[in-house]
Amino acid sequence: MLIVKRKYLFIFLILFMMVSGAGAWWDTDWEYRKEANVEENSGNDLSDHQVLFTVDTDQLISEDKMNSDCSDMRWINSDDSSKLDYWIESGCGTSTTEVWVKIPSLQASNTKTIYFYHGNNSALDESDGKSTMAFYEDFADGDYSGWSTYGDTKTSGGSYDHSIDSNEYQRPGYSAQINADGNCKNPEYDGTNAWFERELDLEDKKFVADYYSKAEGGQYDFCESDVGGQDIEQGDIRRNNDEITHGASCSYDSACEQCETPWERTTEPFSGGNFILKLYLRASDCHEFTVNWDQIVIRSYADPQPATSFSQEEIYENKVPNEVNDPENPKNGELISDSSTIFNVSVSDPDGDDLEVKFRNNVSNQTSAGTASGVSSGNFATVEKNLVRGETYKWWVNVSDQQNYTKSGPWSFYVNSLPSLDSFEPSDGSIIQDDAIYLNITGSDEESLDLYAYYYDEDGNFLGKDSGPETDKLVSDEWDNLDIGQVYTWEVRLSDGEENRSYGLFNFIRSTGSNYRLETGFDIGYSSIISSPDSSEIFLVTIGNNAGVTRSVTTYLEGVNSVFSESGTDSISYDIEPYGEKEMIVRVEPEEKGEKTLSVKAKDENLGINSTEKIPVTVRENPAVMESREVPDIGIVQLSILVLSAAYIYTIRL
Repeated sequence: MLIVKRKYLFIFLILFMMVSGAGAWWDTDWEYRKEANVEENSGNDLSDHQVLFTVDTDQLISEDKMNSDCSDMRWINSDDSSKLDYWIESGCGTSTTEVWVKIPSLQASNTKTIYFYHGNNSALDESDGKSTMAFYEDFADGDYSGWSTYGDTKTSGGSYDHSIDSNEYQRPGYSAQINADGNCKNPEYDGTNAWFERELDLEDKKFVADYYSKAEGGQYDFCESDVGGQDIEQGDIRRNNDEITHGASCSYDSACEQCETPWERTTEPFSGGNFILKLYLRASDCHEFTVNWDQIVIRSYADPQPATSFSQEEIYENKVPNEVNDPENPKNGELISDSSTIFNVSVSDPDGDDLEVKFRNNVSNQTSAGTASGVSSGNFATVEKNLVRGETYKWWVNVSDQQNYTKSGPWSFYVNSLPSLDSFEPSDGSIIQDDAIYLNITGSDEESLDLYAYYYDEDGNFLGKDSGPETDKLVSDEWDNLDIGQVYTWEVRLSDGEENRSYGLFNFIRSTGSNYRLETGFDIGYSSIISSPDSSEIFLVTIGNNAGVTRSVTTYLEGVNSVFSESGTDSISYDIEPYGEKEMIVRVEPEEKGEKTLSVKAKDENLGINSTEKIPVTVRENPAVMESREVPDIGIVQLSILVLSAAYIYTIRL
């Protein structure tokens, strides 16, 4: 019993899919359509076959369902998506409008359904014989480019003139024409009369040549009794030198009056391949006659030809876009790790309309979180959005085809917050006395997940990892072989399993003393020694190291023209012992009179920490005066040596 139910369910699903496929609408700018049925009757598979439909365009135009010039006619393949080439041969605005449609494939003895659309006032004409037929020529350009001509002058004394005639038969009113003048006797083809020709390369199958021809003759000059009723001139069409069919012919009556035949259509099958197509004139005893050819069509042949019929007319009614059941991203209830995400939903429309999709969420106060426009039915709509960490988002989409819309959702997701670093040891700038150390941190996370700590030195070398609940102390592996006086840098990468966050870089220094925080600044003192008559100044600068470790220092002079006597430049590098001082002679030479400021900056090259002291200098008409500050703990002998050194330098300069 269960098997029977499944069987019926399977049949129902097949029927549902068939109905759903037929319900799609190729283009909603077209208001009407009919199913056009093509029944293959020859028992052969056909490819790129031209099928003739007869359409009552007179009724459609009178009911305002088609443009008066039939320009909104469209033929769509069975997938209701791909346009088919077509050509209106004749009769727009009549009950018997002939339309040829090229169908890519027809299965032997089967019926295929395509679609005939109409009813769009803004549509442009797409009828095209050249793209529809295997070969098409209507001489619409008013010349015979691509054609070669033969037989301009005959040995019999007659002559021929090839031209394009404005004969107003087929649109736009041109045809190929050969005019004959003179005595010519050549009733059968022998390759010496006049013709047009061009090379064709068609598929290796049977074709039909449709063309129109007309013959017209002047009065016969030397009428003989046996001329009456004889074909005097005729226009043929030939494949190479083989006649495909006779064209229009003109026969004189017994009185040898002027003869003329109306346009006639001929149809004969022949083989394809590569060949020369000839429009050939043959004639017997004649004088002043003309043959015309127009609208030459070569199309696929089948016997019998496919039969056609139309189903009931349908009118377009716009349907609501399909509801989005589940988003592609983010999934409903998902935990998002990144601070941004791409919202992604698959959208579709039963009419196949392009869609506009607006994304909305509660965190953005129900304003649009982004819009995707021009999304094809069955494709994905996407927008990218920055997110607020630690927030629960509810979101939905409004899907519109510009006439109707559907709302889908809501769905929700949570954005993971980053773990935070609460404490770490050793603290930044610490001094340690041991030659080995364990790094450790404590952290926290809003989601109360386990935390993972990964430790690295400044070169990216791994120093160990640890994990545990938040607030637990997470410890690195032992970091050993630490050198005295060396500055070490480290970082920790803290993870909650979903998201990583890096902290650092932190510094510490290995020393022999007990552990305490590093005093990173410098004491800078200065005292004026000499004010020279030319406004130069020589004074003493002292840099004091407050830390219990040796430090590599560079001191810079900025603001006025000045140099260190020791280096001869405006900068000098040196090492200072723990709690030691460095004394330097500086010569200041202001370039202009007025109030000046000399900046002395001492920088720790390892820690990147610096201290600056600004020294005011006044330059007057008289020698410059520098405000001075006593330098503590400078002995008389030491000061005398400094003064003598400065005086010596000054003497050398003079």
